[in-house]
Amino acid sequence: MARTRVQGGEDWIAAVIRTRREWRVKRDAWLEERGMLVDGMRGLSYQEFKRIEREEPHRILRRPPRPEA
Repeated sequence: MARTRVQGGEDWIAAVIRTRREWRVKRDAWLEERGMLVDGMRGLSYQEFKRIEREEPHRILRRPPRPEA
């Protein structure tokens, strides 16, 4: 199976992975500027996340609940 190339000779899977990584770095920086957190941020251990969740729950950004149909 041939992989499709995007501009610059990079295959599209690598382009998607690179773009997601760049977006995540920018998102994490934006959240950090505002003192907010999400589960899975780089440099944040699970234990530290759980501590913040217990002691400072207002700092954790969560997805809104799904509306019931």
